[in-house]
Amino acid sequence: MSGGKIMASRVFTGGMDQDSDEHRIAPIDYRYALHIEGGHGSIVGAKRTVYGNRKINYTFPAGGDYQCVGGIEDKSNNSYIYFVRDNNDPDNGHILEYKEGTIRKLLNANIQGGFNDFIHSSAIVNDCLYWVDGQDYEDGTGAQGSDPKKICLPRFRANKVIRYELVLNEDCLLQNVQFRYSLYNVDGVLTQSPTLFQTNIADGQLHQIMLALFNNLDNAGFTIEDFPVNSADAPARRIVFYRGTDIRVKIEVTGGSGTPEIQLNELNFYPLPSDDHDVFSKQIRLIKPTPLFPPSVQYEKDTSIGVSNLAGKAFQFRYRYVFVDGEKSAWGPASRIPTNFGYLDDTDKPQVNSNDENFNKIAISIDDEYTQSPWTWMVRGIEVCFRTNRIDPWRLVGAYNVYDFYVNTIVIDFYNTGINSVIPSDDVGDSDIQALKNYDFVPRIAN
Repeated sequence: MSGGKIMASRVFTGGMDQDSDEHRIAPIDYRYALHIEGGHGSIVGAKRTVYGNRKINYTFPAGGDYQCVGGIEDKSNNSYIYFVRDNNDPDNGHILEYKEGTIRKLLNANIQGGFNDFIHSSAIVNDCLYWVDGQDYEDGTGAQGSDPKKICLPRFRANKVIRYELVLNEDCLLQNVQFRYSLYNVDGVLTQSPTLFQTNIADGQLHQIMLALFNNLDNAGFTIEDFPVNSADAPARRIVFYRGTDIRVKIEVTGGSGTPEIQLNELNFYPLPSDDHDVFSKQIRLIKPTPLFPPSVQYEKDTSIGVSNLAGKAFQFRYRYVFVDGEKSAWGPASRIPTNFGYLDDTDKPQVNSNDENFNKIAISIDDEYTQSPWTWMVRGIEVCFRTNRIDPWRLVGAYNVYDFYVNTIVIDFYNTGINSVIPSDDVGDSDIQALKNYDFVPRIAN
């Protein structure tokens, strides 16, 4: 009794029982609990009526004509995801997420053909969002869409520390090369103008430049997360660092007598909106890229080794990508068979170079756009294999991290030593037959 009124408290101390017969349900249990939610108030078992539809405000960029073209519930994250198209610019796609009364942007980028039509089908599997729009409808409308897409949702969610990986090329070691860093907010808006790092070392070696960058990042307020052993004999190949929650970083390199280049990869976030949208639209395709060209191969002589294990064999090589999510691409085309031919006279006819007939290694060179920036946040490694004739199985040369090499340069020395395991077949058929896929099978139409 309070103020002349009777106060009633409805406390649910039991649980929902939809399995037992109705006459066997315990007095404190109940069969249905429609339109109520728990966890409200301090009383154990307290319930309240769930909200109906509520308008949640969200401000889109000015000048667009926006339309929701699809949506899907993410039950594991207790959120709902919306696909929004700008009818004034059909390539401009927005993916938004509603959670706990707030709408946040997951993605806003020019995705070529991204939302040309209403989203036909979508699914969330293991925190990955898959979708396809109206590609080749069978209802006679002639609507055209785009290739199936896939994004890893945790990578696209903000409110986290954004981690970076920095890798250099050889020209970064030259005199008068300068590094500058700038900071951005999570949407790519500049918050700190380019600031100079003091790393100018005359004719520096890699371990000296890496140490100077380490010290400058540390002095500028960055946290170094990973810096491998760094010495003249074993220089560090990369630095992994971060600045803070939702703080994005860009590093520029200029000067010197060469062409200095860096790779700066966001390890747990998607590329800045200011980056190449055409490339980004390809990076989120469900159909992963496959090497288009074979590696270059050439006999060479390693004077530190007195024997050769290459004689009497005709080697071929091929490689495939290893992606950030652990998936692997199809294998690329096979290389030509290397020879010891050289052009020793003024003609174009190849002549056997007798001075180098004792070659003992093959240099495998890979010049591939997908192992260079801006793809290296996605293509994290490569696997290389070889065979010695057309009927032998392909065997593994090795698996390599892209960051273990200088930027834009992948050269692997092959000596044909050790035991090389046979590449497992991509086919589940006859175990005695090696069948390696040359491309992926991904349907472009969802039923």
